[in-house]
Amino acid sequence: MTENKPDVLSLQKTAFIFTVNLGHIDKKFDWTSLSEEEIIEELEAHWQRLLEVPNVKLARGQIERNESGVLHINGGVKFTGVTRGRTLQNRWGCWCEPALNEAAVMNYGKKQETRVKSLPNFGVKKSNKPKGGRSPKQAAIKMLMAGMTPQQICMVAPDVFFTHHRAIKETFTMMQGFPLGYEYGEEE
Repeated sequence: MTENKPDVLSLQKTAFIFTVNLGHIDKKFDWTSLSEEEIIEELEAHWQRLLEVPNVKLARGQIERNESGVLHINGGVKFTGVTRGRTLQNRWGCWCEPALNEAAVMNYGKKQETRVKSLPNFGVKKSNKPKGGRSPKQAAIKMLMAGMTPQQICMVAPDVFFTHHRAIKETFTMMQGFPLGYEYGEEE
């Protein structure tokens, strides 16, 4: 029995890994007439055109040489919103497949042994740790554990309260032994 697999290029994703061979850029052009320096220039120019694709958040890549000696780009791209792999292929010219996440984009195409030239990175990588070393959620939990009320948290850390007000109120209620769904400050 044959299993029907979805066309991965039609899936809407925010991150993709890709390879660009010269044939992706222009299938009709005779690339064999170019020198290695000219091929690298063409690949670099194609890399710059990636910024013309709408909603590119970040991109990482390098020019590599495969086992057969063919120069190509390996890399990854993260978009600000969902897009289809087929859209990336049609608008930019590449082979691509969905990446699991931003970390996969950052790590794809980093092989030292096949690298010919690094390409300039676009965009800013998502920070794993907020400035100050503590996430708003961790800060809220610490304040609740210290005995602060939701109102006190709102006064001393309005950004934390704004982001997590529902969780803060619900956790505070549960810590007080009130039934779930009880509104703090309600009159009985």
